[in-house]
Amino acid sequence: MKICYILNRSIVSGPNIVAIGNLEKLYELGEDIHIIFLKGDSSIENNYPFLKKINVTYINKSLLKSIFFVRKMVTDNGYDIIHSHCFFPDLVNSLSGVHNTKVSTIHNIPHEDYLIRYGKIKGLILLRLHMLILYGMNANICISHVVKNSLPSGLRKEVIYNPVRDWFVSGAKKSKYTIVYCGHFSELKNPVSIINALKIVDLDFDFIALGDGKMLDSCKNLVNNDSRFSFMGRVDNVHDYFETSHCLIHFSKTEGFCLSAVEALVSDMYVITNDLPVFSEISSLLPEKRIHILNNASSLYECLASLIKHYEPGEYTSTVKSMFSEKSSARKHLELYKILAE
Repeated sequence: MKICYILNRSIVSGPNIVAIGNLEKLYELGEDIHIIFLKGDSSIENNYPFLKKINVTYINKSLLKSIFFVRKMVTDNGYDIIHSHCFFPDLVNSLSGVHNTKVSTIHNIPHEDYLIRYGKIKGLILLRLHMLILYGMNANICISHVVKNSLPSGLRKEVIYNPVRDWFVSGAKKSKYTIVYCGHFSELKNPVSIINALKIVDLDFDFIALGDGKMLDSCKNLVNNDSRFSFMGRVDNVHDYFETSHCLIHFSKTEGFCLSAVEALVSDMYVITNDLPVFSEISSLLPEKRIHILNNASSLYECLASLIKHYEPGEYTSTVKSMFSEKSSARKHLELYKILAE
């Protein structure tokens, strides 16, 4: 089967991690794979060496020229499946031709994400346009049931959870209780609320923040003189930090799935979150309680005090790793592709 993925920019981002990881497993299953990046260059191949083995195209043209470029590629190559991730790739995919099987993956709750990220006017315009685009897809893959339920009923929707990369494993924890935040420092991810909630907690812990963004400096300034807090910026070895840490904390304003939470679970960490529907969904899949959902930040002290007092290794990690494995995700995608291509 000839499968083409259209991705936005060739950077290490959440959607790209999921898409490229899925493609690598499809390649290992013997499928004919092609990736089109609308923007960027081959430097991403340093992070994903398998990209050197397949056909990768970097367009770097205007949106209109990109559409015509992709239409010609589709005509010349005769792809069985064209699968796009995120708004602009979905738009290009929708205009790539009328005889192709088109698939999209929805990585967020659009009516929440767009309004928070872009404001009411621009957010509503993008939301309406994206919904129109999705109606033209043969299938829309949702990364959780929460995402699926947020979309209009007229769309063809399938649920395939985001996979956890193979190198996330449980390991020996540090002697000092270690808490991690992993994500973008943006209003959407709400890191300020995490720092403000933790800095007044009178407990002995180390806090490690992984990621960057425009709010990083303001978060650092909140705890300038508190040695418990370390900010590492963007790192390529997140799994090493997770393996030795005890707990992940995540207070996002909206989440369609939250890959870092599941990566933490596979790494035998506890997860502390705010009360969003997707965390209840993920928690319901676990054989034991490892996600602590807080109604407000004021209850953080009691939760942390209990967890720090007695860390318990889980007996569930192999189950969760299997449930969210990259190979399992790739096989589910392939099954869907075959049905759509018939």
